[in-house]
Amino acid sequence: SGGTFAIESAMLIYEYFGSVYSNTPFQKSLRLKNANYSVKHTCVDLGAEEFTLGKPHPMIEPMMRSERILKEAKDPETAVILLDCILGYGVPKDPAAVISSQIKKAKMIAKKEGRYLPVIVSVCGTDEDPQVRRTQVRKLTKVGAIIASSNAQATKLAIRIASQCKDS
Repeated sequence: SGGTFAIESAMLIYEYFGSVYSNTPFQKSLRLKNANYSVKHTCVDLGAEEFTLGKPHPMIEPMMRSERILKEAKDPETAVILLDCILGYGVPKDPAAVISSQIKKAKMIAKKEGRYLPVIVSVCGTDEDPQVRRTQVRKLTKVGAIIASSNAQATKLAIRIASQCKDS
């Protein structure tokens, strides 16, 4: 959802593929022309001003992220979806419930088109957070999400999956 994880992921993806497009790129030549549309390997900071001007951050109001998950699922070139799930104060009571619903729909979209769509989620939080990490992880795994212990680990797994796809 936010910039810190998007930039970390972009840096790791860049190391492997040599390019990653973003609305917050570290190379100007890799800036998305329109952040609403992915190009090849893409990391999007949904918390960037272009998305949040006059609206709440997607950690607080997940509708924008929900819509983007489904949009990417409809793209036959999408090899993997990488997400974060942030726990703690100031975020929804049950972020995994919203994300799980969208993951389930995304996987169904891909399945109807004869594709398998892996979704990798890094859950940033602990069992001491109000949302209780293990409860959130359980909800996400129930719909087929692959859970990673960190954003870096999730990104590295996404890279491995994408690297197996043709025309990576």
